[in-house]
Amino acid sequence: QIVQILINLEYFESASRELEQLLLAARSSTSAGGPVVLAATEKFSSSKKDAEKRIFEVVNSKIDDLVETADYDWMAPSLVSEPSNYMQTLTTYLSNIMSSTLLTLPREIKELIYFDALSHAANKILAIPLSPEVKKINPHGVAALAKDVSYLSEFVDSLDNALILKENLDELQQTVYLMQTDNPDEFFDISTRNKKFGRVDALNGPKILEKYVLFFDMEF
Repeated sequence: QIVQILINLEYFESASRELEQLLLAARSSTSAGGPVVLAATEKFSSSKKDAEKRIFEVVNSKIDDLVETADYDWMAPSLVSEPSNYMQTLTTYLSNIMSSTLLTLPREIKELIYFDALSHAANKILAIPLSPEVKKINPHGVAALAKDVSYLSEFVDSLDNALILKENLDELQQTVYLMQTDNPDEFFDISTRNKKFGRVDALNGPKILEKYVLFFDMEF
C-alpha cells in the first residue's frame, strides 16, 4: 500500500510542477513577477519523502527480523556445506521486493532503496560476530560466515549496478578476510592495512582478532 501511495505522490508532484509551468507560460510576456509556485507542489514533495522514508523503514525492519534468526556456531567442530537459512531467505526477500513489490517505482527510487537495504543488511551481519556475546570464534565459525558473505556477494553480482551496490559489502568482506588471514599483524601495519583492510573499522579489527582462536589454542 505504501508503494502505491508513493507512486501516486510521484504522479501528483509531476502534474503539479507541469501546472506551474503552464501558468507561468500563460502570463503575458510583459507581466512582471517571479516563478509560479503552487503550495500543493511542496506538499506532494514533502509527502513523497515521508513515503520513501517509510519504505526504507519497512524493508530494513524485515532485514532486521531475518538477520536476527542467524544462528552461527562460532566454535563449530566441522565445516558447514551450505549457506545459512537466514542468508538464503534474505537474498530471496531482496530479490522478491525488487521483482514485485517495488517493481512499479521509478528506477532512481528503487536503486536508492536497494542501496540502503544492502548497506543495512551488511551492517547487521557484521554486528553478529562483533557482539559481546560472542567470546571466541574458530576457523570453522569463520568459514560459515565467509560462506554466507560469499553467497550474498554472488547475489549482488547478479543485480543491475552491481559494482556500485557491492561497495556496501566492502567492510563486511574485508572483515572476513581479516579473520581468515594467516598474518593478522598486517592489520596493525598502516600501509598494509590500507591496501588489504582499508574499510575495516580501526576499533573493530582488533576486537574481531581477539576472538579468533586456532584449533591448537582451544581448550577442551
